[in-house]
Amino acid sequence: MDGGGQPFVGELAVGQRVAGPDDGHHLVGADRLGRDLGPGRVGGADLHVGVAASQVGDVDRRLRQQPDLDAGGGGDRRRQQRGERLPEWAVTVTLLRDGGPVLTVVRQPAGDLTYTAARGAGAYLNGRPLRASAKTDLDAAIAATGQAEADQRDTYRRIGESITALLGRALLVRTSVPSTFPMLLVAAGHADLFWQYEPVLPGVAAGALLITEAGGTVSRIDGSAWGPGSPDILAAAPGLHQAAADALTAVG
Repeated sequence: MDGGGQPFVGELAVGQRVAGPDDGHHLVGADRLGRDLGPGRVGGADLHVGVAASQVGDVDRRLRQQPDLDAGGGGDRRRQQRGERLPEWAVTVTLLRDGGPVLTVVRQPAGDLTYTAARGAGAYLNGRPLRASAKTDLDAAIAATGQAEADQRDTYRRIGESITALLGRALLVRTSVPSTFPMLLVAAGHADLFWQYEPVLPGVAAGALLITEAGGTVSRIDGSAWGPGSPDILAAAPGLHQAAADALTAVG
């Protein structure tokens, strides 16, 4: 969708630069290459995306070297080569404007699931509204976090300490990759909170908008405003956000 609210229809070719116009629009796609996402509707606008780029700026060089990689987060390629097919992969496309996500589509072929959200217009799964959890007690919460990228030793430490902190407070704590999928669960009310240190923007941009539009609260772990480039993220049901932030801010 362009700045005037008109539908954006087109395809992005491998190697094409994905830079927004002068008003600061950018597309953030899945961390891999996706084809044939198919038609959908987001915020009343028709949307068709043929190929999703990997990140703001140039398409990741790895895509040109390994065009057979899967379409989105999840499903490690080596495991796929061994025949272990995982359902947790998707194609995501997110429009960033004015310092935050304003439009997103997440297409998960397994289960024929399409998540959509537009700022101020709600979040949906296959056209049905999503609502974040109504829980208010952290000891009844299902919490999740994401794994860090390689060679981030201090981040590994914080992940371990934060999991330990929440194990004593929440009902259940999980860790998984990619970040998109636990965030989808929070948006749908099937999980209650998600946090991550040093998140990768394509992994959290879609989820941040979906959770916000589903009535959840998204911030940095210390409670300050989250935005693209923030070093951490906390997304939670509104009745649990403050308690989760209090539990996690003790981690140095």
